[in-house]
Amino acid sequence: VVMDFLDYMRETGRSARELGEQVGVTKSYILHLKAGRRHPSAKLMSRIAEATHSMVTFSDWERRRLLNPTPWVSDED
Repeated sequence: VVMDFLDYMRETGRSARELGEQVGVTKSYILHLKAGRRHPSAKLMSRIAEATHSMVTFSDWERRRLLNPTPWVSDED
């Protein structure tokens, strides 16, 4: 099942801290991603796809970026 990042976090009940530790970013950065205030780098997108067993894919992030192009991509990856 493919879903967007926000739905994935809601439906799986994973904490921002847990996912952040798994993909190598802070809890705060995961919360920024959830809120749409930041877009992940390609490297981080890949790690999130792996950590979510491809439930959250590159296309989800591209869709979010097209809807809200202003958030910056962090070097935090």
